[in-house]
This record gives sequence, C-alpha cells and structure tokens, in this order.
Amino acid sequence: MLLQLLLLAVFPACISAQQSSARQQNIYLESAIFQGVPASGCTRLLTSQGSVGCSDTKSSTGVLYRITTAADIQNFAGSAPSGASYTVVMPMSLLSPDSIGSLQGTGKVAAMFVIKDSVLPDAYSTDAQCPNCNFGLYANVSASDRHLWNPPGNRLAFADVRFPIFGLYPSNPLSIQSIGTINEALDFNANSGYKGYPLYSMEFDALMWSAINSETCLRRGWCQPVGGYSVWSTFSTNMTASDKKPIILVSSKLDSSAFIHDFAYGAAQRTGMVAMLGVAEALSRVVGGMASLPKTVIFSAFNAESWSFAGSQRFVADLTTPFTCKDASGNPSAACPLRGAACTSPCRASTNYTNIAFDQIESIIEFDTIGGLTRPGGTSSPHFLHVDTVNAQTSNLVNALRDQVSVTFAGGSAPVSVSLDAAFSATANNRLPPSSAMAFLAKRNIPAVVISDYQAQFSNRFHNSEFDDGSQWNTNNVASLCGVVNSTARNIHLLAGGSAAESASISVNCTLVGELLDCFTRNISCSYLQQLRSPFGGQLMTGYSSVFQPASVTPLPQYTFLALLNWTASARTPGNCSNPLCQDPTSPYNCVANQCVLSMTQYHQAYGTGLAMDESTGAFRVVDPSKGTWTESTWGNLRVRIFKAQSLVYQGLQLGLGLVLTLGTGGLTWYLKGYFRSHFKTD
Repeated sequence: MLLQLLLLAVFPACISAQQSSARQQNIYLESAIFQGVPASGCTRLLTSQGSVGCSDTKSSTGVLYRITTAADIQNFAGSAPSGASYTVVMPMSLLSPDSIGSLQGTGKVAAMFVIKDSVLPDAYSTDAQCPNCNFGLYANVSASDRHLWNPPGNRLAFADVRFPIFGLYPSNPLSIQSIGTINEALDFNANSGYKGYPLYSMEFDALMWSAINSETCLRRGWCQPVGGYSVWSTFSTNMTASDKKPIILVSSKLDSSAFIHDFAYGAAQRTGMVAMLGVAEALSRVVGGMASLPKTVIFSAFNAESWSFAGSQRFVADLTTPFTCKDASGNPSAACPLRGAACTSPCRASTNYTNIAFDQIESIIEFDTIGGLTRPGGTSSPHFLHVDTVNAQTSNLVNALRDQVSVTFAGGSAPVSVSLDAAFSATANNRLPPSSAMAFLAKRNIPAVVISDYQAQFSNRFHNSEFDDGSQWNTNNVASLCGVVNSTARNIHLLAGGSAAESASISVNCTLVGELLDCFTRNISCSYLQQLRSPFGGQLMTGYSSVFQPASVTPLPQYTFLALLNWTASARTPGNCSNPLCQDPTSPYNCVANQCVLSMTQYHQAYGTGLAMDESTGAFRVVDPSKGTWTESTWGNLRVRIFKAQSLVYQGLQLGLGLVLTLGTGGLTWYLKGYFRSHFKTD
C-alpha cells in the first residue's frame, strides 16, 4: 500500500490523464488485472532439414497495435512510437511471409495476433503452389517443370517465425466476445496515440521445446511424429491375401492443414471423404451384398496426407513389407499401450491389413475435392478424371467413369447438370494432382483415376488455410456432390462385376449426403453423428492430423471409422453394446449406433515413412531423411492474456522505488535488531 501511495504522489498527472478513457472500457476488460484470451497458436514443426512455424524462448509482451490494411504494414515502422514492443493485431488475410518479414524487420514487434476477416479474400492458401511435390510421384521433376495446382499458395506454412503468432476464429460466443474485448483495447490504445500510458498489452506464453531438426528433437524427447490413424474398410469380411480376387481401392484424404492448426477446418477437402462415404453407404444397400461380387472393393481415408503423404505412404509400405509379429500376447507395454492389440511387438492394433494383396489391386479411384464448395453452386458442375499416364488401361478406367447426370436436391431452385470427363486431352496431360494414389503408383503401375471438381488448378480458393470453413456452400453444391456419388457408386458396382441391371438400380441417399456434408463441415454435433456415438461438442472440427500416439485417435478418423463400420457390417448381434462380444478387446466385433457389429473396418498407423518406432521403448527416430520426417514440438501451457501496462519509465521507477524500499526496510531492520540487542540485552 505504501508503494502504491508513493507512486500516486509521483505520477498523479500520468494516471488521471487516462481515467476518463478507462471508465469507458467494458466490465469484462476492467474486471481483473489479467484477462485470458481463448486463442490458438501457430506451433513449431520440424523435419530432417530444419524447422518451420513459430517459437519463443521466453514470455513475450507487446502493446496492442491495430493494422487493417497492407499500407498499415508498410507504415508501421514510422507510425508506431519508438521505445516499446508491440503485439500487432490484424486480419488473417494479411498474414504472409512478406508481411511477417516486413514487421519483423522493424525490430518493434514482440508478437502477432490475427483475427479471421469478416469478408473473405478472393483467394488465400498457406501451402505451396505445388503441394507436397517434393514427396510425390513427380519428386524428381525439376521445380520449373512442375505443374502449379495451387497458384494462391504463399508458403506461409513453411515460414520460420521467431516470435508467437496467435489467432481467433469467431466460431462460438466466447471467441466472439474475446474479439470484441480485443477491439475495445485497440480502440483505447489508438485513442491514446499509442503513447499516453497506461496502454493495453498482450502477454504470450508460447515456449516450444524442440530445436534444430527432427533427428535432434526426437533424440531429446522434445517432439512427436505428425500423424495419427488412417481408416480402411471392406464388405469382404473373409478377404485373404491368397484369395486372388482383384481389388478396387476407393480412397480419399482425411486431413487438412492451416497456418494455425486449430483452424484447419478443411471443408472443401472433406468433400472427397464425404463422397467416399456416400458411395460406401449406397453400395451397402446392394441386393445380395458386395462381398459376393468377383472383385473386392476397399474403402480408405488416409490421414496426415498434408505431411509428405504420410498416411498413404505408410499404408503402402506396410502392405509391401513382410510382417512378423514377435509378441501377440495383447498385453500393453511401454511401446504399445493398447489393450488387446493384435500384435504388441511391433505395435499393431490390427494386422488385418496383411489380408490385402498389394499385387491384386486392379484399380484406384480417388475422390479429391468434389462439388465446388468455395465457389457459388450453379446449375452446371463439371468434374474431371485425372490420370498419371494415358494408356489403354487408364483410358478404359476413365471411360468406365465418364458420365453426365442431372440432380435436384431438396430446396434447390433448378436441376444441376453434373458431368465427369477426362481432365486430359489428346495433346496435353497435367498428370495427377497431389493425391494418395501416388504412393501406390510409386510401387507399381496401377490404373488410377483422381476425381475432382477442377481440371488444371484447384477449385478450392482456400486450400489448406483458415478460410476453408464450409461457410459458403448451398443446396446446388450438395446436388453436385450427390450426382458424382451416385454415378461413381453405380460404375464401381459395374467394375466390381455387378450386373448392369443391379447397377442401374443403385440410388444414393442425397439427403444423407447433404447431412454428412453438414456434419463434417459445419456441425460436428449433428444428429446423424450423434447416432454413431456421443458427440465431442462444438460445431467446427479441425482437420489437422495432430501427432501420432498409439492409444489416441482424433475425432475425424473416429467418425469416419464408425460410419464405415456401420455400413460395411456383415453381422449384427441382438441387443446393444453390452453384448460380451463388444466388451472383449480381442473380439472382432465393435460397438456403433448402440449395436454390436462385425465389420472389416480398421485403423492404420499414419506417420512419415522416414521415421521408425523402437519396438521396445516406443521412441521414434529418423531412418530416412529423404522421406517424410515431420514432427511437432512439445510445449508447456500456451497462454494469452490482456492487461493494462504502464510506460517503461513508470515501470522503471516502480522497480527503482521498490528496490529503495526493500533496501531501506532491510537496513532499518538490521539497525533495529542491533539497537534492541544492545539496549535490551538480557542474561
């Protein structure tokens, strides 16, 4: 109290000058010394070549400073008063390697805070213009000759930033309130000309422990592999590697990314997964069952594809490498904390993938972005069939999938004409876009087609960015998606050996397709997914794969697993999930929609093929630096707080006066102790 009174005596004018403005601040901002902000941060990732992303070695603090335009960035060096460090707050669309470099070069920036724009930019992507091209089928093609599928890509995802960058996405009442609080604090500072203290500041705790590269941080135990679990499924419960049945692989990507991983909603990228699920559901209603056909259809959703095609490359590597289980006890261990694992060493939750004969894969049909979600849904919706090489086999597959249909979805104003045609011409072929099929073709020449809603460049204007949030699609986009699913489901049935009459009778449930699109892009708490299991809560769900942990599965693969489990089930037991078959961790039965079912639906590990796990300890190491070695740094508690700070001079005087009082109190105490000892000495 004495210190406070002394400071008020020294600085009465400094404090009173701000009192009238301070009274205008809202109760939320003024109710405590520190106000927490529920923000998400940019994290640090590493490879064998180095590190990218954001990091900080200490707590960072900066006066809140508003930037709204590109011109503000250029003017920041001259307009921001000297003698202070700043937290620059700006729209997410202004965030780029150039803007970060410009602001960092001023020497005045302690941190950055971004807020999603209320108006979408024309295009924005934090990925490369040729995503994952260093790890795909065309890795040996020179950079100048690579096809640029993603022209808006600014490579922000691969920037090396040495200060914290956090952000807010207005997805719930708390984040909206926090954005309002930040704006009021910015108004307060702007009205003071960023000079008249006290000023609102933002403090960040964003310590990332990792350093140098993946090899170093894994050795120190400071990072984990980027990855998770992929999902695959088939109607053919009795499939074996020796049954000689040709295999049709129907695949999609599972994950997406963004500069701030929590905002990697990846709506457009999930349309491929929704299309794959829609085909699976339609074929589940085939009379007589798909398992009885001459060919086996396998569905797959590969995770961590944004990170060197980790999911598909890991799957192919495991399919083509002889497997020997050294410990099938099913007992958890340090390296395999899974109860009832099919193999404890090496750790495998399931070994049923060994029933897939890689040489029997006859064709691959992969869904990329479908339905044009980031462009207005119109009455014409062209889709394209991409191939690696135009030859007799790929041409036959393309011809089998070519189609033109007209679809009207409930609520749509007019029928949507949906077409599927070759992406290539007689004189030009851009070959395959970045896709999971590349991992298979790198091992063997397999006819493969990637179906997409673009021909030469991504239709998704916001590929791997925070703006791909599913906010723009309408009923015409659903009709387009449903048309592709309906046509492809019929043609897959034909390719698998079904009769023309049976194939023609297949009808996709467009209402379900629309509901799945809504569930996976707008409302993860939707009623359909709640039927499969209890909801995770919230509405939007990040598509970032997270890190690989043997005993942990993130929500997106979980829901994909449950949907496929439900539709490909070959047997359902009476009663609910209390059935003993569903209580036994070693049983092939699983619980879904409160039923105990038998299905060949499995998880599969997904992490870079340049990494390997020690079978005894569970620790990872780099085994091939030329392949995917993405890891994510571990960190402490990430925290963002707003508080009202005094000037550096004021803080210095506080410190100085505090030291004087401390030393004076210590000296007085020492004197009084000596005085009393000499004057009141007793025997």
